[in-house]
Amino acid sequence: MKKIKLYSFFSGCGLLDLGMEEAGFDIAMVSEKYEPFLEAYKYSRKKMKIKEPEHGYFNAVSYTHLTL
Repeated sequence: MKKIKLYSFFSGCGLLDLGMEEAGFDIAMVSEKYEPFLEAYKYSRKKMKIKEPEHGYFNAVSYTHLTL
């Protein structure tokens, strides 16, 4: 069965996202404005050997390249 992709905004350090992944969702993109939280998110996923999001990590500075 194909997993539903989630785009995580205001991700914090990623605890809610971990729960969503445990429930069967796929985190496709992570966005967090506060850089220390984003770094903690990346660090914890690496230590737990969880794959990086398909579309990567972004902070508020990165929003300018997104098009709708």
